[in-house]
Amino acid sequence: MKYTLIGPWIGFFFFICCLLLIKKEFVLLLKITLISLCGFSLISIPILFYFYYHQAITDLIDVYFYFNIFYYPPTTHAFFSIIRSFVFTAGNIIKAPLILKLMLIVGLFSAFCTTVISKRLIDRLLLLTLFSFTFITAYWGGKNYLYYFLILLPFVIYAFIAALKTIKKRRINITFEITHRHLFIAIFVSMALTFMNNPLILESKIFPNNSTLVNNKQNISTETPQTIQHIFANIIKKSNNQTLLNYGFLDYGVYTAGDFLPNVRYFMKQNISNEIYPDIMDAQNKYIKLKTTQFVIVKTKHPLKEKDVGTALLHKNYQLVADYSDKKTETVHYWLFESKK
Repeated sequence: MKYTLIGPWIGFFFFICCLLLIKKEFVLLLKITLISLCGFSLISIPILFYFYYHQAITDLIDVYFYFNIFYYPPTTHAFFSIIRSFVFTAGNIIKAPLILKLMLIVGLFSAFCTTVISKRLIDRLLLLTLFSFTFITAYWGGKNYLYYFLILLPFVIYAFIAALKTIKKRRINITFEITHRHLFIAIFVSMALTFMNNPLILESKIFPNNSTLVNNKQNISTETPQTIQHIFANIIKKSNNQTLLNYGFLDYGVYTAGDFLPNVRYFMKQNISNEIYPDIMDAQNKYIKLKTTQFVIVKTKHPLKEKDVGTALLHKNYQLVADYSDKKTETVHYWLFESKK
């Protein structure tokens, strides 16, 4: 489960708890708490058992909870981080497709500021609490990656609800029989809109000559156009020691392309500064010193000469076997090094 998805659940139970405390319904609060804990246990016990079986309970707590809560938030005050993220999110809404932009704005306005969704104030307060906690947990760390915005999109459904309730209130007589033809058209239009608003389809196998594929005209020889992940993976597969380190950046997809499993804990670097959490880079430098992995991938933002890539220790223990310049960005270069014998 994506960590930030816990936000609306926290908001929901926080709202129910406050409501029952105000009403002094302590017995009902106790019952709800016990039932909720039972439900939480049903889905948590299998997960806990898995990590217990692999002797990794402490790793689960350390990585999934402690790291996300205490290391991702920036050094600046959380309040200012959330305000900054709110501004960035507003920018994401402005850049969104017009229909999506209108639906989100109409949906949120209908839910919080009108009686269209519900005439009861308590219902609107609940919806506002859910949205607020979702937003806060998603942007607590002060980061503003574009995909963070996606968690807010389910609130678009309020626009549909508002439209349907308005039609019902005005007693607009709509007689429409849904047939298989209508369902097919609806599915086709939905898929078309999805692909039209998602440029990543242009980087799929449907378009064989897209910018993510490498061909013989570049500095890597390949019989058929392939992604650089598969090319790097094929190079690694020729070795008896198929171990890999993503030095100083996130996983590049070579593990998936080659069906490899990491042999070290810090096989990549998270989006967190070295000043806040130096353990990752300290460990990676140690891996390179001891030649713990057979291969190392380095990512540079600008074209560099081979001798300027990575560290002196990297060049002492490893040699370059392949490199690739990303055609899409034209500013990112990937270097694949192999351990010297």
